Amino acid sequence: MTAQAFRFGVEERPPALQLLIYAAQWVAFATYPLMFSLVLLGLGWNLEGPVLGKFIAATLWIIGLGSLLQAFFGHALCMMSGPFVLTIFAMLESHRAGHDFASIFGALALSGVIVAILAASRLVGRIRPLFTPLVIGTLVMMIGLSSAPFGIRLMVAQGAGPGLAAFGLALLCGFIALRLRGFIATVPVIVVVTLGYLLFRLLPGWWLVQVPVLPWISPPRPALLGLRWPPLGLLILFTFVQLATAAFGMGATLGVSTAVRVRRQEGHLLRQAVINSLGEGTLAALLSAVPLVGYPGSLGFVSMTNVASRWAMAAGGALLVVLSSLGPLSALLAAIPRPVAGAVLLAIAGMNIGLGAEIWGAGTARFTKRHAFTVGFAIFCALGFTALPPESLRGMPNVLALILRNPVLSAMIFVIVLDGLLFRSSPTPTAAPDTSLDD
Repeated sequence: MTAQAFRFGVEERPPALQLLIYAAQWVAFATYPLMFSLVLLGLGWNLEGPVLGKFIAATLWIIGLGSLLQAFFGHALCMMSGPFVLTIFAMLESHRAGHDFASIFGALALSGVIVAILAASRLVGRIRPLFTPLVIGTLVMMIGLSSAPFGIRLMVAQGAGPGLAAFGLALLCGFIALRLRGFIATVPVIVVVTLGYLLFRLLPGWWLVQVPVLPWISPPRPALLGLRWPPLGLLILFTFVQLATAAFGMGATLGVSTAVRVRRQEGHLLRQAVINSLGEGTLAALLSAVPLVGYPGSLGFVSMTNVASRWAMAAGGALLVVLSSLGPLSALLAAIPRPVAGAVLLAIAGMNIGLGAEIWGAGTARFTKRHAFTVGFAIFCALGFTALPPESLRGMPNVLALILRNPVLSAMIFVIVLDGLLFRSSPTPTAAPDTSLDD
């Protein structure tokens, strides 16, 4: 995946009409992380009625604003922001442990400020050497692998017939991207989502959830679910979660920059971490929305569409900010048919799995038995622990249980520990891609 392969590179701005269409495609892509947070958190917390509608609108607004800020002032890449599974699980577990919404969002808001201060002190730069091509490739691949169960459940949620139609839509998405030429080859997601809406709109029960229609002008409401000073233990837990989010965001930035062959300064990582902690963390908590992180699943989307322009992604973020403030339109975005969302996820996550393997191969002169054992051990354990029922992890420290329930984060940590510490040997010569951050 070379820079010359893109119809528009990271710094290139498409013409106005194409830019608008690409922005709409990024909006369609954003419905996947929205649906993920809606299923896990919104429905897990039994939110309903206007509160659920406001929660959806606030999360869409933060996804749009965070992506827009990151595109111009943060990582400056074609990487949209999305909810982090570790944060969602921590929020769910904290609520199950008896903490109310107000305390949880208070802990998230304060921990975001703490981590932003740590990021500004250049803590981020000190952990950068841990992110080798082996770690980055594993991170990108695990995004695809860990999405598979959720994607398949979405595709077959309405039965065998709609499930088969969803598989057909996923194949169509790949056919458009791989076999067609010209502008149409860069918009497979918007084509498939449009066809899917038309197809499944004719079928009964196509809504993911019956989202209440809000007033036409419906901006996010501060402290929708409350906000208060948290207990110390809860603050410590979410400070760790935010630190893990910052480390994951840095790995995602390095992964995307590696794949699209761009070079970034350390300042990009610092600004990305600060924006993530304050804008996508603290501000999200103040609005009772889901905190975000740079979503490396964007790589599959970029590879599928052949458009790596950060201008297109930023335009999509701006469009999300506008649409999320319009009640009926934000409800429409949240109600994408489940099989259609699964079809798009299958196409994009499949690309991520392949891209992860490509980063492994391109980042090392020779993929050795040490590398094979390390990534195999990490992926086996990460997927295995997440397949266990929740009660199997009882008795473990909460922080460790949260890590093991997040396959992407746990696989990344396993590779760092095994390759960087336990099995560390003399440095292996690296070839392209270059992950240095110098201009």
